[in-house]
Amino acid sequence: MRQSNSFKDCKEETIFLNGSLNILQSSSLRKFKSCVYYTGGLYISKESFQKSSLFPDPIENVNELYNLLNLKSIVGYIYFDLRGAPEELKNLTFLENLESVVLEVKSQSPGAVITIMNGEHIESFGFKSLTNIGGYVYLKNMPKLCYITALTKMLPVRMIDVQDEELCAKRGHVCHSECLPELGCWGAEANMCAHCCGLKAGEYCVSRCTDHPGFYELPTSFNHSILAKTNNNPVCRTLPLTKSDMAKMEEQAIIASVVPSETCAICHPECAQTCYGPNANQCVGECKHYQHGDTCLPECPQNTYVDPQTHYCLPCNESCSHILTTGKNHLCSGPGNFLGLGGCETCWTVIQDKTTNKYQCLPDDCPPKHYTESYQTQDFINKENIIVSSHNQVKKGELGGMIRVCKPCHPFCDLCTANGTHASICHSCTHWWFKSECVEVCPPAETYSLAGSDKESDNEENDLITLSNNTQFSSNQLKEFTFLSNVSATTNASIDASQQEYKTSSLAAPVFLIKLKRSQRRCLLCHEQCIQGCSGPGPEDCVKCRNYQIILDEETNKFVCNSSCPEDRNHIFHGMCLTAEQNARLSGQTARELRNRILIAVSISIFIIIALVTIILVVCLRRKAEAEKIREQLRSAYTNLLEPDMKTQSVSREPNMGRLEMINQDDLSCDFNSAPLGTGSFGAVYKGVWKVPKHALLRYNWHRGAQLDVAIKVILNDSPECSVTTNPSSPFEAGNSSYSEEEAKRASVRANIEELLQEAKVFKNIVHFTVLCYLMNVKLLKFR
Repeated sequence: MRQSNSFKDCKEETIFLNGSLNILQSSSLRKFKSCVYYTGGLYISKESFQKSSLFPDPIENVNELYNLLNLKSIVGYIYFDLRGAPEELKNLTFLENLESVVLEVKSQSPGAVITIMNGEHIESFGFKSLTNIGGYVYLKNMPKLCYITALTKMLPVRMIDVQDEELCAKRGHVCHSECLPELGCWGAEANMCAHCCGLKAGEYCVSRCTDHPGFYELPTSFNHSILAKTNNNPVCRTLPLTKSDMAKMEEQAIIASVVPSETCAICHPECAQTCYGPNANQCVGECKHYQHGDTCLPECPQNTYVDPQTHYCLPCNESCSHILTTGKNHLCSGPGNFLGLGGCETCWTVIQDKTTNKYQCLPDDCPPKHYTESYQTQDFINKENIIVSSHNQVKKGELGGMIRVCKPCHPFCDLCTANGTHASICHSCTHWWFKSECVEVCPPAETYSLAGSDKESDNEENDLITLSNNTQFSSNQLKEFTFLSNVSATTNASIDASQQEYKTSSLAAPVFLIKLKRSQRRCLLCHEQCIQGCSGPGPEDCVKCRNYQIILDEETNKFVCNSSCPEDRNHIFHGMCLTAEQNARLSGQTARELRNRILIAVSISIFIIIALVTIILVVCLRRKAEAEKIREQLRSAYTNLLEPDMKTQSVSREPNMGRLEMINQDDLSCDFNSAPLGTGSFGAVYKGVWKVPKHALLRYNWHRGAQLDVAIKVILNDSPECSVTTNPSSPFEAGNSSYSEEEAKRASVRANIEELLQEAKVFKNIVHFTVLCYLMNVKLLKFR
């Protein structure tokens, strides 16, 4: 069929529109891509490679010429003027599928059907399929062209400035050894032979079929002996003539003796090297893609994964065998039994491994004490962010079906359908049933236990217990046991609770009962009127009553709980139903007890408060006394109070004024700008402050700073000389003078000594305990 949607006949006027010049350009070459048969001329010139106003779309890449690759027949001519062609154009293999070129006889006279010139870089043509040329060939200016023996042996060729065949041979540009020399070649490779010397494997000439990958020799041709290429017998398999025979024959006769090449059989497409048969399990050497057993396959089977080193298809873990998949997805990507990369790609049932956090695939159902949750496989993988394949081939929706995820039941539940302890989802308890919940132990505030019934057994065997004749049960509780002997129950009282009367039932004789299996054990519930526990099933076994307490025996404090008080006990005291007599007795006694308890509590509280207040006062007064004592000691140390102690002497006795304390001037502080306390002939008296030195304070364990008010006497014509009183109790004078002053100044002071003595006489007549008088032996301590 010569025309189809893919391959069609093309004509010159459809390729080159509007009567434009038929010079090949990039735009026209694109129209040749689907052409198989062409009527017209193929014209290449230097304008094909150079842009101009007439030819705006030149050939910029050599690969654009391969749009001509599908051409098989041309009715017309070929004219290639390769001036300006790029250096990369070294052959014309874009026409390697061309089989026939003939002229249109009706409009053209026989002439050069193929003209190729100015191909300075052309080394070979590569017209390996060309067998029919309706004219001669003209070659010009092809200095590097070789491999044209197939063309020259086919028809006359006119050549000008074309490289000589012998020169090509010296440069090593000769046909492949598997080509038949008598018919030549189109290039250097084994696929460019005009005819094969031996066998043909696809497009290649070979001496053995196994020399080329993908081919093997058929048994029918295997028995044919291959002629050895020696000097005595250089002929080929396709030319069954000896050298001596060919010497006697003409060239045309020799060519006529050529026989078709035997074709090698094609191996299976999955064989990468050779084979010994057409099947995929008859490959020799490596496979092109994957190997499963002894068979080469394009893809591994679904129940296998690919070993990346050997490309072998290895079986998946058996845990991946129970899998429902859709499409062509593999069951696994590695040998692991987990869901994810390196393991199963999808599983029917999975359970999470707590140590690795991976989901292990299970071949069967979930283990005991687990329940299942179902998910869409794709949703579950996305939710858990699991990578199942390294090839990124698993697309959304390809992992179909459901996946069951095993999740553990609650620790108190043995058999469940969801996580929880309620009877609706937990069908068997590990320990005990309490109402509709599974619990580890029965809550003591709402249940009671029998002797031996609270001991758990590790097996499912029934436990045997013995009940005494005073053990009591409700009708619902009796259903929890299986009796081994006859049970007779006697009713001690049958008064209905709605009538404020009480009902109990007890066993008349010892009875043996079998406790049910561990999964069916139920907590023995206290009566509904009980709170804070009980010792039995009846309302008389309560530790405390929910509503009202009916006293049965005051001596043993036995009582029964009820929802209301009976008519004969309509007095309620602290939740107890009492008769009038009981109420009067208990109310008075209770009032006295309450009063006594209140008085005792108040007395104890008052005593504690008084004790605390007393302790606090003692501590505070003691600390205050100690502080005052230290303060007095400090004051006395720097006054005359201790010599003698004025506190122990008569008030009429004058203090000792003979003590003199030397004080550093840095420890004194006074404001000389303020008004003086008094003035005299030699100076003025100011009020000041003495900062007691730190070392003096530490002797009395006084850690805070202390200041004493003093009177400071400033003598004129000198630095301030201080007559210091340590406090209002006893002053003293201290003078500081410097011996560095000039002699003239000291002489002036001595001249005025008489006036100073006169001043002292005035002070002598003053009698006051704060005045220090120098009457005898007056000495000047310092002079400036």
